[in-house]
Amino acid sequence: MEIKKEGEGKGKALIAHLTIIGCLIALFMNKEKQNEFASFYIRQTLGIHLYWLIFTVLVTGFDSWLASMGFYLSYVILWFYSFINAIQYKKQEIPVIGPYFQKWFKQLA
Repeated sequence: MEIKKEGEGKGKALIAHLTIIGCLIALFMNKEKQNEFASFYIRQTLGIHLYWLIFTVLVTGFDSWLASMGFYLSYVILWFYSFINAIQYKKQEIPVIGPYFQKWFKQLA
């Protein structure tokens, strides 16, 4: 049974979306046999998960329901947008901050 070349990195890309731990697991899995599609989504999801961690600390300091809901809604939308594109095997950056994640984490994946 031969794996299609186009779908090789899809599993790693989907694992990266699970949690930050899933992202780290996908990162180590991708080190063995480098795949550009998987690397793209590992960088993107690492950025999304770090976005969540950093802004969770900042938003909790405001103690505002409205600020918290806006932040969590933006996180869910970005994550969902990235996940749907990974399922469809499209390399599409998330709006606004996606290019920065690709540039900042280029050395990792």
